[in-house]
Amino acid sequence: MSRLLGDRGVSFLHRVVNFFLPGVCPICGSRMDFTDVLCEDCTSRLNLTPLMRLNIELKNVDSVWCYGKYEDELRDAIKLYKYGFLSSLHLIFVDKMVELFERSSVNFEGFTMTSVPPNLNSRLSKGFDHTGIVARKVAKRLGIDYKVLLKAKNGKPQVGLSAKERRRNVVGRYRIGNRVVPEKILIFDDVITTGSTLDECGRILKEHGAVEIHGFVLAHSII
Repeated sequence: MSRLLGDRGVSFLHRVVNFFLPGVCPICGSRMDFTDVLCEDCTSRLNLTPLMRLNIELKNVDSVWCYGKYEDELRDAIKLYKYGFLSSLHLIFVDKMVELFERSSVNFEGFTMTSVPPNLNSRLSKGFDHTGIVARKVAKRLGIDYKVLLKAKNGKPQVGLSAKERRRNVVGRYRIGNRVVPEKILIFDDVITTGSTLDECGRILKEHGAVEIHGFVLAHSII
């Protein structure tokens, strides 16, 4: 288009379209540029989220790093993305996770990235692998390998369960795919509550050859 209209023509067309067909922020409902994913205010509030290493001890995961708390704009953005209402939010989440990786104390050189997989029912209902998309793009930005190492069986959702019930519910939920498991693994998930899902994934991976595993998540709602 720029070859036909030139830079000034494209800029003018952009302003015209934005005037008549402005975007609406899916979180706060305010007007925004039609090319944006979120408005400037909501995006800036996401940037206020603190990066942290979680004070949680898991048997099979050596450390867990988190972008922020599962509340306010971050919670709303994750829900919009996770349930398939706004898949383009992965662009923002990739930026946040790259920042988290680079500011963590984990030297990720030589590691392989993977993700906690959704089960078949979840993937079919959403139409995409919401964790895999983010993890794959983060790995590319960091210059490390990404591999699908785990598969998930259908089962009872974790939502609404107690911490004890969550731990029981994930036992046997995951299995290894048809790949050799690397010794050093970074595993991504969207939200951590008790850590039972990450720990179960870590257990399966270590049973098949993994030695060092670090978890990275977008948000926590620790109970």
